[in-house]
Amino acid sequence: MRITRVSAHHLPDDSVLCRIETDDGLLGWGEATLEGRSDVVAAAVDAAGEALVGRDPLRIEDAWQSVARGSYYRGGPVLSSALAGIDNALWDHAGRRRDEPVHALLGGRVRESAAAYAWVRWESDADIAAASIRRLEEGYRAVKIAPLRQDDVGSPAGIHHVLSRVAAVREAVGPDVSVMVDLHGRATFASARSLLRELEPLHPLFVEEPLRPDIDASRWRALADVTALPLAAGERVHTRRDFLDLLRAGVTVLQPDVAHAGGISEARRIADLAQLWDAGLAPHCPLGPLALAASVAVSLTAPNFLIQEQSLDIHRLALPAWVTSAPALQTAEGAFVASAHPGLGVEIDDDLVRRLEPPRHPSRSPSWRAADGSFAEW
Repeated sequence: MRITRVSAHHLPDDSVLCRIETDDGLLGWGEATLEGRSDVVAAAVDAAGEALVGRDPLRIEDAWQSVARGSYYRGGPVLSSALAGIDNALWDHAGRRRDEPVHALLGGRVRESAAAYAWVRWESDADIAAASIRRLEEGYRAVKIAPLRQDDVGSPAGIHHVLSRVAAVREAVGPDVSVMVDLHGRATFASARSLLRELEPLHPLFVEEPLRPDIDASRWRALADVTALPLAAGERVHTRRDFLDLLRAGVTVLQPDVAHAGGISEARRIADLAQLWDAGLAPHCPLGPLALAASVAVSLTAPNFLIQEQSLDIHRLALPAWVTSAPALQTAEGAFVASAHPGLGVEIDDDLVRRLEPPRHPSRSPSWRAADGSFAEW
């Protein structure tokens, strides 16, 4: 049994699927979508996959080491996402080969379901409360809001707007529903420090990315020292070494993206690292069904799991046409229920993927500007 082909498929919805085929025809699928650079990642998957042809697909760790360390220049979002797509596809293949779900191959689940949260979609401040209640009506028991808009950054009025938005959500959902606040790296250090103090009475489960990940670690430590609120980060870093820096800076909720941070193999190591620091795991996942299924496999097996992000009903269709079924993504009471389906638990229409794939097309993120015309964080 040997790998005969590793290929990337960049689809019109900007998804990048990694397909691994063995000489007996068995397939494994992973996702390597990188928002704004998916075409580049697809090329990286094709290049990295060449080294795996002829190898045993069940030697997943050996393949991971070969791809991660096989080039003199390593790491970064593009190479780490390509590695993630390949790694996740190998785990999917291994589960199908052994007729077991991936979570069983990772040592078995430690919980029967993985709690998830939903994003609150709002167009105006007047709509926030109603939008939050709609999420509860859909069955979720946890919600997240990104209340800091580009023109709010750094101004006293902006801080007031953020607080009033979060307060409206808290009042709407009540004290028993978890509320998360994502500042998306848009705040300045001074405004983040002020916001964290004033958000404490609203009891968010965590505050995500109060600063950009490239800000000096001493600023993160200074924030952690002035608040009792848990700080969360990690969607824009890619290796366990990066996550160690966050832990040392006072971050207590790690958010690796299983489609960006080296795949299931590295996400499990990051989860283990977090346990040493008594930190929680809240995997980042704004991507498609394959990426989400890989995240859920990790969430079901990590003892320090906190909550799982999902946004299939915001950014992408819940089940794109190229997915024929997704038993791993079945939910009950706002949580993903452990599935016994082999592999990642997402069935892909191989023929449709091949028909849908156009010639490689550019993939670029929007460039955002503040009201005064200056560059704004996405």
